[in-house]
Amino acid sequence: MDQGRTAIYPGIEETDSTPLTTDNQTTRCLNEIVGSRLSSVEFVMDYIEFRFDGPCLTTLTLPSIRSGTGDLRAVDPGYRDGLCRQIGTEVADVLLTEEDLTVAFSDSVAFVVSLRDDDYTGPEAVNFCGADGRWIVF
Repeated sequence: MDQGRTAIYPGIEETDSTPLTTDNQTTRCLNEIVGSRLSSVEFVMDYIEFRFDGPCLTTLTLPSIRSGTGDLRAVDPGYRDGLCRQIGTEVADVLLTEEDLTVAFSDSVAFVVSLRDDDYTGPEAVNFCGADGRWIVF
């Protein structure tokens, strides 16, 4: 992931000098959904919005679904059902690396969004809006 793309609004921007670690502001903001339940999955044209009773994670790069039975991608049969099946399931962890953003659920299923430059479908891969209205874009 091009770390220069990550910005926290309003007025706070992370640059290449800010490593992606569990201590940085981006990860702290994303961890807001840990312990929350996925409340809705909204399919909007060419992106997906995941709501967690307040916070909203918008994925412009479509996530894969990782489970014990394998990975499902957007082109696979059952993909939408797999996303919607997680409604009501609690988020156990959020992991942000240079390669991807993983939202892991308590039932061992995870949504994985690639942050590799080659997988971006536009200038942004993910938008996150916290309960306090803070936006993160990367």
